[in-house]
Amino acid sequence: MSFKDSWPAFCLMVFAVASGQIGRLGQKYERGAAIGVRQIVVELTMLPAFGSLGGAIAVEYRWPWWAVIASGICAGWGGFGTFRLLASVGRSALQQAMGAKAEPPLQ
Repeated sequence: MSFKDSWPAFCLMVFAVASGQIGRLGQKYERGAAIGVRQIVVELTMLPAFGSLGGAIAVEYRWPWWAVIASGICAGWGGFGTFRLLASVGRSALQQAMGAKAEPPLQ
């Protein structure tokens, strides 16, 4: 499959991730917390990573448009917490496979 055929999935994923990020920042603003330039820069640096990875997965497995939007919004809302969750799950699965006692998830 060429990029010419898959660009809508990448664009839709980037849109969905940005929507989730805006929603998270909006909730933070409503709670009265300050949103600084540094946080906005971090959000912008996450956008290409989530968009490209999520778009590639969506194209590879031929996800429907609604699954692309739902997963993108969740990734944008979760932010780096998504990576922490995946690392914790991966570590637990590896420890169970090796027969070690699983540690509690990251706090």
